[in-house]
Amino acid sequence: MSFWARMDSALLAALQSALGSSGSYQTLILRYSEIGEQWQPDKWTKPALIVYSRDVRQSSEEHGGNAGTTHAVSRYAYAVTCVVENDSYAATRQDAQTMQSRITLALREWPAILAVATAADASDQEQGRRLRWQATTLRGEPRTSRTNSGAGTHWGVVSVLFEIESRQ
Repeated sequence: MSFWARMDSALLAALQSALGSSGSYQTLILRYSEIGEQWQPDKWTKPALIVYSRDVRQSSEEHGGNAGTTHAVSRYAYAVTCVVENDSYAATRQDAQTMQSRITLALREWPAILAVATAADASDQEQGRRLRWQATTLRGEPRTSRTNSGAGTHWGVVSVLFEIESRQ
């Protein structure tokens, strides 16, 4: 299994452990999660999240030992996108902000996440090096009422964007 696939699995497992029923939180317990790009929140029990990575940027890095050889450096772009649901825009926004904080805290356990991905295939020459934060986006949207009254169910969607750098 590739480093990329192992990293997908390790990230999802870490988020499920931290945010799910086995985690330490009493509210906003993760109820659905998957690795994937298809956004289908109508089908998910909320809070729900997806982990996805579609792009990798690669570059060369000089190798100090053998003349003419280089390392391949890869930067995998990731997003963890979470959707929450509540009865008002204000409560939904607050819930989404809470989930952003929790996702960030879970991802800060980067060394343990990397260790899980590496242990799955210790012979792989591609080795993770670092996690780099990029951005967070948040949006709220009414689901049953398109007015500004605040009535009806709202969804809050937060995306935490980062990249994982590796070298082989």
